[in-house]
Amino acid sequence: MNFFEAQDRARRSTLGLVLLFGIAVIGLILLTNLLVLYVFAYQQAGPLATDYGAALAQFRWDTFILVALAVIVLIAGGSMFKILQLAGGGRVVAESLGGRVLAQNSQDAMHRKVLNVVEEMAIASGLPVPSVYLLDEPGINAFAAGWTPGDAVIGITQGAVQYLSREELQGVIAHEFSHILNGDMRLNVRLTGVLHGILLLGLTGYYLMRSLRHMRSSRGKDGASVVAALFALALGLIVIGYVGTFFGGWIKALVSRQREYLADSSAVQFTRSREGIAGALKKIGGFHAGSRLQSPGAGEFSHGYFAQGVSSFMESLFATHPPLKTRILRIDPRWNGNFIAPQLAPAANTEHAGTPNDPRVRPATAVGIAAAVADTLHGLEHIGKISDAQLGYARELLAAIPAALKAETQDTYGVRALVYAMVIHTDPEIQKQQWALLLGQDDPGVYRKTELLTPIVATLDRRLRLPLIDLSMPALRELTRPQYALFKNNLLALMRADNKIS
Repeated sequence: MNFFEAQDRARRSTLGLVLLFGIAVIGLILLTNLLVLYVFAYQQAGPLATDYGAALAQFRWDTFILVALAVIVLIAGGSMFKILQLAGGGRVVAESLGGRVLAQNSQDAMHRKVLNVVEEMAIASGLPVPSVYLLDEPGINAFAAGWTPGDAVIGITQGAVQYLSREELQGVIAHEFSHILNGDMRLNVRLTGVLHGILLLGLTGYYLMRSLRHMRSSRGKDGASVVAALFALALGLIVIGYVGTFFGGWIKALVSRQREYLADSSAVQFTRSREGIAGALKKIGGFHAGSRLQSPGAGEFSHGYFAQGVSSFMESLFATHPPLKTRILRIDPRWNGNFIAPQLAPAANTEHAGTPNDPRVRPATAVGIAAAVADTLHGLEHIGKISDAQLGYARELLAAIPAALKAETQDTYGVRALVYAMVIHTDPEIQKQQWALLLGQDDPGVYRKTELLTPIVATLDRRLRLPLIDLSMPALRELTRPQYALFKNNLLALMRADNKIS
C-alpha cells in the first residue's frame, strides 16, 4: 500500500468512527430520556412515590423525540465547534497543550538535534518538513497532529529532548511520522473533535448545578419542587457525562491501541534499529515522571501521544496505549525486563547528522548522490515510504546543501528571497521583468536578499531544490497573512513572467 492509498484508507476509516460515535449517541439519548422521565415523575409524585412504574407512566413519544433532538443538537454542535476550532491543523493542538514552536535557526544543541532528525525523516519520506513544538513538560512524550501532511506538526516534551539519545529520538520521531504517513494523525484530530460533543452533556450538568447556587428557592411548595427537579436533572446529567467519558475512553481505546503497535513496528522498519524506540520506552518505564503530561488539556488528545500521557481511572480502564512491557517485548523479545533510569543526555551526544563530518554520511558529491539509492526515490509510489537507504540519501542531500542557503530557510525574510531566487529566469529580458516586479511589490530587504541569492541558486544542483523547499516550509508557515498574500502573488507573477509553466 502506498502513501496515497494509506491516506484514502484513513479517510474511509472515518466510517468506523461514525458507527462507534452513533452507538454512543444512541446510548446517551436513551439515558437522558430515562433521566427526564424520572425527573417528571419526581415532580408529579415526590421522591417516595417515584419508581420505575411511575416514571414509565410519564412516557410520551413527543417528549422522547424532543429530548432526542436536543441531545443530538447538543452533541453535534459541540463536535462541530471543536472540529472548527481544530481546523487550523496541528498548530492548534500543540498550542492548546502549551507548546512553543522551535525556531529553525535555534543554536541550542539539543534543539538542533531534534530539528535535524525531523528534517531527515521528512526529506526521506518526500513530505514537507513539519514545524516542531516544544512542550515544557518533564515527562518523556511526543505526538504528531494535523489534518494533512502539509499542516502537520511534531510535538515533543522537554523531558524527551533532555533524556533521549539521538538514536532514541529518531525512533520516537519515526513512530510519529508513521502516524502521519498512515493517516492516523488525521483520525486522531477528528476523534478529538467528535468526542468533545459526547462530553458536553456532563458539562451542561455542571453549569446547571452552578446556576442553581444563585437561584433563590421559592417559599412555595411548587417553587421548591422545581428547584429540586432541576437539581436532580443537573445531577443526572453529570452522571450521564461520566457515561459519555466512558464511551469516549472506549472509542479511543478501540481506535488507537492497534495503531500504536503498527507505528512501533514502522519505526523499527524506518530506522533499521530496535534499540532506538525500545530504549525510549525503557527510559519512560524507569523515569519518575514517566510519560505523563501536566497540561490541563492533555486528556482531550490522550490517544495521540507516543506513550500514555494521562493518568486517571478511565484511562486505566480504557488505556489508549498498550502496556510498556508489551510494546518493548514486541520490539525486543530478548529484553530482560529491566527499565532504564534516564540520565541527562550530554551536549557532546547531539551529533549533527546531515553534516559532512558525520561518519554515517558519505561525501555528497554528484556521483555519491546518484549512486545512493539510485532509483529508490523516483516516482510517486515512493512518497511516504521510509527506509534506511532513503534516510542515508536524505542525509546526503542535507549535507550537500550549501550552508548559506540552508541558513536562509530558517527565517521569514531569507526564505521568501530563496524561493523567489529559484524562479528567476536565465533569460536576461525575462529577468528584467521579474526584477521590476519585485522592486515595486516586495519588501526592500527581501528584494536585496533575492539579488544576493540568485547567483548561488543558479549554480545549485537541481536535485537539491525540492529538499530546500521542504526545509523552507516551517519558516513559510510563520508568515503573517499580509506577508503570505504578497508572497503568493509575487511568486505566481514571477512564475508566469515567461508565459510558460513547465
